Amino acid sequence: AARQAGGGGGGMRGGKMRWAPDLKIEKLATLLGGRQMIPLPTCTACGAGPKKALFEAGRRHPLLRVRVCRPCAARYKEQKFPLDEEGKEEACRLCGDGGDLLCCDGCPKTFCATCVERNFGAKAWEEATAGGAEWRCYACDPAPLLPLRRAHARLVETEAVVNESEA
Repeated sequence: AARQAGGGGGGMRGGKMRWAPDLKIEKLATLLGGRQMIPLPTCTACGAGPKKALFEAGRRHPLLRVRVCRPCAARYKEQKFPLDEEGKEEACRLCGDGGDLLCCDGCPKTFCATCVERNFGAKAWEEATAGGAEWRCYACDPAPLLPLRRAHARLVETEAVVNESEA
């Protein structure tokens, strides 16, 4: 069931961040002959793209094992997930913010509309909030995360190729 929540324990997207590209996109494109063999890195928590995010290929969300930028990974480690009066978390388990939250029917975890729509599409949010059926979060049912995890693995492999070429 979806619900509105407050600020949610600090938030992952707040505060000032310094941005600089960590991945050498131009070098990667040259090595791949201009072909895009992997999706360009995007943080699943804040949506930052390759030119803005501080990426390290091995950096991943500690719970969901999907790609996140350095600032989001650091904030997630410090994030607290307090429970509301119904025993549900007051912050999204992916980004750490509150807002329109989707509550898991199998555990206390919640996920926000922004993260669900960014990573799984608007239809995923609509289906989950339509009512009737129970909804299991991405920690309880990780199947929807598999494409994101595969993309992360391809990024790690590709960065290894880039690093080897520089050695």
